[in-house]
Amino acid sequence: MNNQIVLYLFARGIESALLILVDKGILPEWAHIQKGTGFRCFAGFSLALILYMTDYQNHLLRKGFQDVMHNLYYESNERNSALLPPSNFAPFVLLIFVSYLSTWIPAVDLDNVLSSVVDA
Repeated sequence: MNNQIVLYLFARGIESALLILVDKGILPEWAHIQKGTGFRCFAGFSLALILYMTDYQNHLLRKGFQDVMHNLYYESNERNSALLPPSNFAPFVLLIFVSYLSTWIPAVDLDNVLSSVVDA
């Protein structure tokens, strides 16, 4: 339990430190991690770090997390699993790609796209 609390506090500390760097002008305004491009960059970096760790430094990850990442990263396309994942992730990839266009086309903001999907 203590470990989870410390990890949570560490993550909040990193988030706050990045926000301070934006407020002080050390990082540009677009890097604000609670807004559009900054959040996408932060999320992309986080995912890239975990995927790198899964591929090249897996022994440093906690056992439970290793198992989850192995299942998601390596076994998600295998059909011998009891819980069969969708065979085509193209709609999700397309959704993420379209959300990146929101910088130039505000109408395709992720919130607008998701609300359109929910309404349909």
